[in-house]
Amino acid sequence: MIRELHVWMLPSMIPPAALRDGAAVIIDLLRASTTIVRALAAGAERIIPSLEPDLAMLQRDAMIAQGLSRDSIMLGGERAGLRIAGFDLANTPAEYTPTRVSGRTIIFTTTNGTRALYAAREAEASPIIMGCFNNLVAVNSALLAQPTIHLVCAGTQGQVSIEDVICAGAMVASITASAPHTRLDDQARIALAAWEAAARTGLESALRASRGGQNLIDIGLDHDITDCAGIDTHPVVPRLMNDGSLQVREQT
Repeated sequence: MIRELHVWMLPSMIPPAALRDGAAVIIDLLRASTTIVRALAAGAERIIPSLEPDLAMLQRDAMIAQGLSRDSIMLGGERAGLRIAGFDLANTPAEYTPTRVSGRTIIFTTTNGTRALYAAREAEASPIIMGCFNNLVAVNSALLAQPTIHLVCAGTQGQVSIEDVICAGAMVASITASAPHTRLDDQARIALAAWEAAARTGLESALRASRGGQNLIDIGLDHDITDCAGIDTHPVVPRLMNDGSLQVREQT
């Protein structure tokens, strides 16, 4: 079997229904993908992606009205890289510790990552999972039976983000190493070259030099870059479920 592997450097590049019958990996390396992986690895019950902060608050209030306790629900995410006023957590992976999130539902909104997730769902991908360096090998294992794979980079406010492309390239390298009969599109080849260059010069240095990395440094969150550069530190695979939440179990 020859597998097909595609990279989309921006969600806006995906034509309608282009991901139908293919698996999609959402990559927002700095930092939504990494934070979601960390939260579920720390024992969060589920992550509910939300497009806007106001909508996230309404979702929380509706869940409380349905009988869930306020303590069981947390709001997490960012705008302009920083924690949103009234939210419990930011988009910093290290904040999502077992003490804070274990057993809880987190309603989560970010500038780019949650939008990429919605775009993949609208393009009819299945399954949809979240990927980053922290779960690189686990993502590859989750995709072994998939004949068509789409790696969707979130970008930054409509612009290509080299850090997402580098991570996509690392996934291309991992996937092709375990399945040599894989056909790459041109964007996958570009991503692979970006990963190989970053691996030569040093991954964390490459991430720090990226626009996303520079943005984090400017707001005093450069420690997040180190967390996001860790390879295979949290081998869980968040998967989009039928109810719209991200969990680490298979569909039932």
